[in-house]
Amino acid sequence: ATNETPARMARIFAAWPSATTIDTTGEPEAPPTLPSFPMADMVAALAVLDGSDVVYIEKVESTHAVRMFSQIGRTMPAYSTGVGKAILAQLLPDEVAQTLPERLEARTSATITDRAALLRHLVEVRRRGYSTDEVENEEGIRCVGAPVFDHTGIVCAGISVAGPATRVTPERTPELEKAKASGGPSPKLQRLPHQ
Repeated sequence: ATNETPARMARIFAAWPSATTIDTTGEPEAPPTLPSFPMADMVAALAVLDGSDVVYIEKVESTHAVRMFSQIGRTMPAYSTGVGKAILAQLLPDEVAQTLPERLEARTSATITDRAALLRHLVEVRRRGYSTDEVENEEGIRCVGAPVFDHTGIVCAGISVAGPATRVTPERTPELEKAKASGGPSPKLQRLPHQ
């Protein structure tokens, strides 16, 4: 890991404990100090919606020796990823209908390919405030995601933590939710254009 890694992780996840809000009105501030971070053994990522896909624009690698493959600039279907579903769940129904591809292709045996079932799932994601990818996008990979909002309250991105399903277990989801619920006010993050 480089000296830049803690600052990058803080920049991505400083908003996770509170409402995951980005201030898009002012100048970027210095990255906050990295807090105690129980998810350092996972890949941390920031992504934005691009058509029916999400594109990863920032990431911090896991500290674990066994890591999943990830790459800035990589695109994935929004409907099968934790970060994508976190964003989709915050859109209006008409926006979701326009964003989803005509056919939901199965990427794994767990991918939600029924449109009505996916829409019901997104309602639940919006209600609880975070999403999960239960090995729906890549075999053996599990993910937990949350939306990021701009200063007007509109979703503009998503953040996620992911890793091998043997390590990112369903039992750890409450750990992530506890971290999300226990934080204080969100610091300003690097300015992003409204998507």
